[in-house]
Amino acid sequence: MESPLTKVWREDLLVELVPHAVHRLGNLLTVVLGTADLLAMYEQDEDRLTQLHAICEGARRSTDLIRALGGHARSKEGLPSSLDLAHQFSDLFELLDPVAKASGCTLKPFESTGMALIKVDPVGLQLLALGILIGECRPTGDAQRPTTLAVRAIELGRRVVVKATTTSGDGAPLAPREIAPNALTLAKDLGATIKVRQAQGSRARVVMLGFPALT
Repeated sequence: MESPLTKVWREDLLVELVPHAVHRLGNLLTVVLGTADLLAMYEQDEDRLTQLHAICEGARRSTDLIRALGGHARSKEGLPSSLDLAHQFSDLFELLDPVAKASGCTLKPFESTGMALIKVDPVGLQLLALGILIGECRPTGDAQRPTTLAVRAIELGRRVVVKATTTSGDGAPLAPREIAPNALTLAKDLGATIKVRQAQGSRARVVMLGFPALT
């Protein structure tokens, strides 16, 4: 079993190594993207042109993903700042999408009723939201089941609530899931609240993160 000291050291080393790997991968993908774009300019065959466009789109998505990963690895605790949740969650979803697909979870686009503005430490927000959403994507128990995860921000006067709803894809009830103690501690430090409830006859699980609205 890994000791706490070894775990902390390993995580510190990953924080140091990941940004450099991301930079190298970004450079390589830039070559792929630039070459594909250039070839597409002169390609006349429709099938090959479609393939080149697919390469370009894949390279762009990959670039966004590794940049989001690099930003997450470099992040350090900072002062609270004014954030638009719709903008913040775009990077989070780039990181979350591969986890969701590997877990059999369909991730719906982030929804927001207008600009949902809060004042919070952006690094803490990213860690809290990503930790909770990854937990919601993962299957409960040993068997992988199809689920759908929908996340939306709702402004309620003095509060902004991020509502994450996991819905069963096979109609069977979803087992209750406990929020990790680290998430509860971090939420308290951020001045946020976490509530969990079952819905739709236990076919859906709802996690609500509440933050003070920017006033």
